[in-house]
Amino acid sequence: MTRERLNLVASVLAVLTASAELTAGPPSFQGIWDDPESWGYYCDAMDVSGDGSVVVGYTGSNGLDAAFVWTNGVMTTLDIQPGGGDSGHAYGVSGDGSVIVGSAGQYAADGAYRWESGTCSLLGALGDPNSVSRAAGASSDGSVIVGYVASADHHQAFRWSDGAITALAEPPGGAARCEAFRVSGDGSVIVGLCSETFHGNWEAVCWADGAVTSLGDLPGGEFESAAASVSADGSVIVGMGTGEDGQEPFRWANGVMSGLGQMPGQRWSGAWDVSADGSIVVGGSLLRGEKGAFIWSEATGMLDLQDLLVDQYGLDLTGWTLTRATAISDDGKTIVGWGTYNDGELTYNDSWIAHIPEPATAALLGIGAVCLARRRRDSGPGCSSPRGSVKGIGRRRFLPLALIVLAIPILSSTVIASAPSFQGLWDDPRAWGYFRAQDVSADGSVVVGYSGAMGVDHASRWVNGVVTSLETGSSGDDDGQALGVSGNGSVVVGYGGSLTSHEAFRWEGGAASWLGDLGGVGEGSVATSISSDGSVIVGYSPSAAGVEAFCWVDGVMSGLGDLPGGVFESGATRVSADGSVVIGVSASANGEQEAFRWADGVMTGLGDLPGGDYQSCAYGLSADGSVVVGVSEGENGFEPFRWVAGVMSGLGALPGQQQCAAWDVSADGSIVVGGSLLSDNGAFIWTEERGVLCLRDLLVDEYGMDLTGWSLNVASAISDDGRTIVGWGDFDDGETEYSVSWIAHIPEPTSVAALVAGSLLFHLKRRRGHAIRP
Repeated sequence: MTRERLNLVASVLAVLTASAELTAGPPSFQGIWDDPESWGYYCDAMDVSGDGSVVVGYTGSNGLDAAFVWTNGVMTTLDIQPGGGDSGHAYGVSGDGSVIVGSAGQYAADGAYRWESGTCSLLGALGDPNSVSRAAGASSDGSVIVGYVASADHHQAFRWSDGAITALAEPPGGAARCEAFRVSGDGSVIVGLCSETFHGNWEAVCWADGAVTSLGDLPGGEFESAAASVSADGSVIVGMGTGEDGQEPFRWANGVMSGLGQMPGQRWSGAWDVSADGSIVVGGSLLRGEKGAFIWSEATGMLDLQDLLVDQYGLDLTGWTLTRATAISDDGKTIVGWGTYNDGELTYNDSWIAHIPEPATAALLGIGAVCLARRRRDSGPGCSSPRGSVKGIGRRRFLPLALIVLAIPILSSTVIASAPSFQGLWDDPRAWGYFRAQDVSADGSVVVGYSGAMGVDHASRWVNGVVTSLETGSSGDDDGQALGVSGNGSVVVGYGGSLTSHEAFRWEGGAASWLGDLGGVGEGSVATSISSDGSVIVGYSPSAAGVEAFCWVDGVMSGLGDLPGGVFESGATRVSADGSVVIGVSASANGEQEAFRWADGVMTGLGDLPGGDYQSCAYGLSADGSVVVGVSEGENGFEPFRWVAGVMSGLGALPGQQQCAAWDVSADGSIVVGGSLLSDNGAFIWTEERGVLCLRDLLVDEYGMDLTGWSLNVASAISDDGRTIVGWGDFDDGETEYSVSWIAHIPEPTSVAALVAGSLLFHLKRRRGHAIRP
């Protein structure tokens, strides 16, 4: 193959990757203003929504600050003053960008506010009429707000929810100053600082379950630290501490505070925010105007953000000095901050927003650029190297070598971390009889379900390749089924007992607690799903009215009712990540089974697909509760559906499939998985772009997996990011066929493309020389 054809192959691969993946999120950078001269002297971006689409902060001019919101490239100020006016600050924003919090007024008359849909509400104070208050952060759904109330000689941290503001606990012995800055996505963990005296040194603290915990400081230096932000589940906290090298960014996890290092020449810097999963940290200098914005991950350590954007992502930052990265989106791909910009005449203190794709995407862009540049150099008159060599390396070897060098970051940081894989969830299928996977943790590391032999089911949990049964029976045995798992895999729910009597359980730390029932006559209760933090559990139980869906919170089980009409009967199948939305199935005036969605105390029927008998059931739910998936009977029989914004749409089915259902959906609602209870190889995956695909074919044909002997019948659950899928099917080892479960990990399409590209180049070189749930 000629050099030109080799260049073309590599370029085509890069273009295909760009069209499939990069169109949705190419790397970009821009300033957050439309006219800096009209906005004033500075613009400080303080927070970004979970999806990266909304930025909030404040801009200053003529001694007055104005709270702003930026979206779709347009900055607008907020009317947050009583009677109108934009004077004040915006410090935090909810996950979807709809709720903004901050302080209204100017410094000596600040009042904490919550802004939503154009309406600003003041949160109140804690009793002192001369105090001022500031709201600094909001939970993902905007229902919990944190901040502090300040008087002349005392600052008191607060938590606001359900219209009431409550003081947060102070450390033993009291504190003159406590301030809360951020709250976890579910509102359970709050971070900030406290100090014994008003002007004394701070210490980083966190509040959870009504108690305050001191986080300590870095070793060496003067004792002073502050916690600035927290991961979605509250397990990772970031901020700044004082170590032997000055004020240094820290990351706190599992009770340990670790310094992240310093940018060259820095002695005054901090970590300001962290991605939802706690893996990516951003921050920068405490001194405005100097270069210091950074991004940190465990794999790469601390990197200069400006250099990364220019050198790896090819962005033009001429005139910019990035001082501090102040916030990062949930997925770690959108970063905002502030710095200075010089337009050739004037220097402005302004803010910016950067979008970066997966590392593999950037590397592939680099590959494409190298290919094109190489072709130009080979054919252009400017080549001065001897014929057939580039600085002693043969031209025919230069491109493969360059591609290999560029591929090293992909292989080390992306492909190895999330390489495609498939395995059965058992260590000895003969011993287990069968195993059915019912749910997977948000990060894909823990699978729960039940194994069975001789007519008895055992609640089971799979971690790190090993299946263990859970002691959930009333006598300490393991009879029963595990049906749901918390976001981090530590809490499991289901039911246990015997064949004739069972009760819903909550299992954590090796022990099961029993949830009780709704007091009806008949069999016991069943727990089917649990919120991400393990605090809200749903399921069904006999009640005085009939079998009824329930929600269990803080040790209390409450019935959710049913849809109007028909017999009284309902069951909950899934709860949203924050516990606010519940779905399931209920009898209604329309038929014996109709899918429902319950939110804010109201149960709403979702309808069914046109044609066929009126039947629908809801099984899967996005993290925010806006997308519901399940099954309905339409004109083509039982068909998977996806419900969004009040509209139920059929997804179709694989050829020849019968009674096919959608069982789960990714956190953002974009990827749906399911399968058939009656057909072999009925497991499917659906996206809006590609429709319904046979999962087995996808794993074999596009990801190169060896599934010899496997039939994938049902994909029952999917991780939050859509990359880990579990289900069940059959496996034939050549002698015996077993009913077993499996787990598949699939990377980003770009990672696969990179692997394919690498394989092709190497090849070319060699040629050249459950009822409610099944």
